Amino acid sequence: MPFLKNELGRPKDNLTDTATNVRHGWHILKFFLGREDQHLSCALDAYNGSIGSEHWPDEVRDARQTRWRTQPIDW
Repeated sequence: MPFLKNELGRPKDNLTDTATNVRHGWHILKFFLGREDQHLSCALDAYNGSIGSEHWPDEVRDARQTRWRTQPIDW
């Protein structure tokens, strides 16, 4: 969502840089979480533009549970 760079006050950010892109994504998701009273499914729907569908939130939850490390690494 390149147009949101201005909304975030960072018009010169390079969204092809992975870290920058992820940081922008988290700010946008945080906005939607606030708007949706911290309801993750509704915030993910709004973020994805698929309001009213549980498909996208279910996919994100499944990926989190099966592919993403959610616990600290035991060094």
